[in-house]
Amino acid sequence: MQYSTHGYRLSHECVARAPAGLERGGDRLALVAVGYLGVKLIRPPWWLIAVLLLGGFLLADSVLAPVIDNAVK
Repeated sequence: MQYSTHGYRLSHECVARAPAGLERGGDRLALVAVGYLGVKLIRPPWWLIAVLLLGGFLLADSVLAPVIDNAVK
């Protein structure tokens, strides 16, 4: 079955698929839960948490992102 939107043809696979950020929602929930428990149990200083979060965001947008992605997979 084909859908037409402004002259573009889309198959039902494209329409029914979840957006890229929502495909692995369970992984995000687990990451948030582990992070929350780590902060509550270990109680690191807040500046260390901020440095780690900022460093992660900066690495994700750097030229090292493909290397890190391959290492994680």
